[in-house]
Amino acid sequence: KAGGGLGVHVHEEATLFPVYLDIRYSFNAQEIVPFLAGAGGIMLDFTNIADNTRIFINPSIGLKYVAANRKSVSFSTGLMVTTGGPNARKSFVNFRLGLELKSKK
Repeated sequence: KAGGGLGVHVHEEATLFPVYLDIRYSFNAQEIVPFLAGAGGIMLDFTNIADNTRIFINPSIGLKYVAANRKSVSFSTGLMVTTGGPNARKSFVNFRLGLELKSKK
């Protein structure tokens, strides 16, 4: 699966607005589904676009629990790596908890 997104990333240095592409590969279609994911894009700082805008990648691994017909919950952990801005490169471990609601077709 592939998709895109927008977000808000707040920390002590700045408030950044990520625009990204997200790719996910699921290993099976059971009740509990392991997956590999990767996101990457640009994080915009509208107060200083020229100096504080960053590029990022975020590979991760996780599990998705299919709770009902069109509902699931996911948990993943990954390594966020950013480059650019005042501190040229940063990396840290992150955790994500998600809720997926699919529409009727």
